[in-house]
Amino acid sequence: MNPSMTKILYLVTEDWFFVSHFLPMARAARDVGMEVVVAARVRDHAGRLETEGLRVIPLNIERRSLGLLEGVRNLVQACSIIRAERPDIVHCIALRPVVLGGLAARLAGARALVLAPTGLGHLWTERGPVARLVRKVVRFTIARLRGARTRFLFENRDDPREFGLDPAAPEVTVVGGAGVNPADFPMRPEPPVPPLKVAVVARMIAAKGIADAVEAVRRARARGAPVELHLFGEPDPSNRGSIPESTLRQWAGEPGVAWH
Repeated sequence: MNPSMTKILYLVTEDWFFVSHFLPMARAARDVGMEVVVAARVRDHAGRLETEGLRVIPLNIERRSLGLLEGVRNLVQACSIIRAERPDIVHCIALRPVVLGGLAARLAGARALVLAPTGLGHLWTERGPVARLVRKVVRFTIARLRGARTRFLFENRDDPREFGLDPAAPEVTVVGGAGVNPADFPMRPEPPVPPLKVAVVARMIAAKGIADAVEAVRRARARGAPVELHLFGEPDPSNRGSIPESTLRQWAGEPGVAWH
């Protein structure tokens, strides 16, 4: 690579998440002449990223764990990568990389920092004492990462306020979520009914409302409504709210519910 080329390092938990949500952003950086490096837990998408001209570095961050030792290990690993790569910009994606990667970037002397918490996830929905403590730590850390060369990226205007940030401030940018391409889903005639078929396409985790959808179909069918629920997706063992496969199979054994 040209030594004068601006280098951006993305720190993200999963390669598949980066491909599904941030690949267009990385392409834009590449197309303006940046060297793009992605540090992520490598699953099945490293090859896809490399064909885009992006360099991939394995980064083993376990999203499920809130343990101190795991956090320290992640911090050391991120700091080592940043010091080795010496990027001009460190772009941290999701809460855990934002906190640990942001601290690592500061310790390693990164020139500029972009913090993108995306969604607040299960940490903001859990009500236990550990979750409350971790939320305080996250808020405290993010407040200390603010500075003249730090920018925040959110997907809605409510989340910045959780960290004491003004959504209209110059340091905050709000962009829409990844969404879908409408051209891939053209309008079609409604299927004949009954039954009414409802599909939930998502990771099988509690925060996606999977159990609520199952209960809604139970109640509707109990009242005689001809409705079916089809669940499309896999559990996510690294998410603390992952629904066990045994539960999904149990639900799929009920009338009107299917898991694909």
